[in-house]
Amino acid sequence: GADFVQLGYHSVPLEAAAPLCKARGLGFGCSCHSLEQARQAVAAGASYIYLGTIFATASKPGVQAAGVGLVREVCSQVTDIPVFAIGGMSAATAPQVAAAGAFGCAAVSALWRPGDPRTELAAMSRAFGPGAY
Repeated sequence: GADFVQLGYHSVPLEAAAPLCKARGLGFGCSCHSLEQARQAVAAGASYIYLGTIFATASKPGVQAAGVGLVREVCSQVTDIPVFAIGGMSAATAPQVAAAGAFGCAAVSALWRPGDPRTELAAMSRAFGPGAY
């Protein structure tokens, strides 16, 4: 009964998963780490892209952060589908990726930090303007 499937970069290969999703009427998103991967996801018919790892994060120890420049580069060329930044997202970093063109962001570590996760998520959402989720 799912409407969408999120394809991780190291999960089922895009070229195998995309036709299966399309045949079943499922939208799909794809985790990307470069402009080339984002282009491949768009060409395969992805509904959205998760782009990361943008900032260092405890949920991906040892992974090199790509930085906001990657968001800017991908968002300037991928304009047909939403690009969500992931990796080190917080109330402090969300405005940076919003300014670089991201449609939104996704967070893992922000939910586990001390404090109130609802407040943190609300602040992150505000970075993307009214109606953001």
